[in-house]
Amino acid sequence: MWKDRISVVLVGPSADKISGSLLRPLNIWYSLRGILSIHLVYVAVNSFTRFIELIPKILSADIVIVSGVNPWISAIVAVMRMLIRKATVVDFHGSAWYEASAMGSHGTIFKTFLFVSECFAYRFSSYITAASTLLAKILNIYLGERSVYIIPNALTSTFTRVADTLSEYSKDELLRVLGEELRKILVGKKVLLAPLPDVFKANVLAAQQLESLSEALSDDYLIVITGTSRFVKDRVVGVGHLPFVKYVALLLASDAVVLPYPANAVCGGARNKVLEAAYCKKTLITTRAGMMGLITVPNIHYIPFENCISSSPFDHCLEQVMKKCWMNRALRLHELVLSQHSFEKFKLHLLKLILHIIKRKLVRLGW
Repeated sequence: MWKDRISVVLVGPSADKISGSLLRPLNIWYSLRGILSIHLVYVAVNSFTRFIELIPKILSADIVIVSGVNPWISAIVAVMRMLIRKATVVDFHGSAWYEASAMGSHGTIFKTFLFVSECFAYRFSSYITAASTLLAKILNIYLGERSVYIIPNALTSTFTRVADTLSEYSKDELLRVLGEELRKILVGKKVLLAPLPDVFKANVLAAQQLESLSEALSDDYLIVITGTSRFVKDRVVGVGHLPFVKYVALLLASDAVVLPYPANAVCGGARNKVLEAAYCKKTLITTRAGMMGLITVPNIHYIPFENCISSSPFDHCLEQVMKKCWMNRALRLHELVLSQHSFEKFKLHLLKLILHIIKRKLVRLGW
């Protein structure tokens, strides 16, 4: 205990910039911040050297939650704290080993290293949380049977706060937020946004699929890929990694979101970019793989990408997408995400787990 409060250390990635791996740690942080009975500290692991420096702080905490870091960091924390019999929660937002195996993106030695690391983190932690029921099943099948608490991915309060503020802006004002250089590229175009950072092979394959559509688009349309600057075609451009506020402004200014993931592009839970697009009521053109982690129906909640490129010219499909009647799909997905993937639901799930951990600790102490 720390001055009659529970000390909780959250081990996560660097908070210097907002990325996909930071979103679950952000939700954990905002769920526990401000609770009077908890002394909360965020430990950002920027490098292995930095991690070594932070070990005393990690070992001294009553509860440690590990989320969004490399599997070997999770494994080391779980083993060290198991040896001193302190509670550790390892949060799986995905399985790096399973995803690498499905995509064939790494060699055998590295995938073996990922598997061993995740196995140690899974078996030696006190509690396991996972981003979806499917991920929990994968962990149980490949890493062994044990209880897994499901805490689905959710919208972050940071995103909703920024999106709500920027939603008051007109499209022209949003484009000005992006800066003059980017505004000149986008002005007068119907924008299809594809948030596909090139750090994952699945994103690279999806971006290549979009690149091949360049000649199938008229000059009225522009596909904008964020997270990579490798693609520069007449109607498909990569704008690199945008600051968070600029990314949200671009999302709000876009006419639709397109995510053509291949069938083997597995993920741990609902993709954050899908949740964010749904919150902003953007029509989503994607594959079944793009909707993993969400209970959705094609042509009810989203437009299947396969239909757009096979049943008619892509341009014609997009013209249909822009019609107001197609907005019903975006509104249905918006309602679904608000009901199942809100920050409030994430917080409720996490607080139930923390309360369970504290009760078990008090029972062991004889209280």
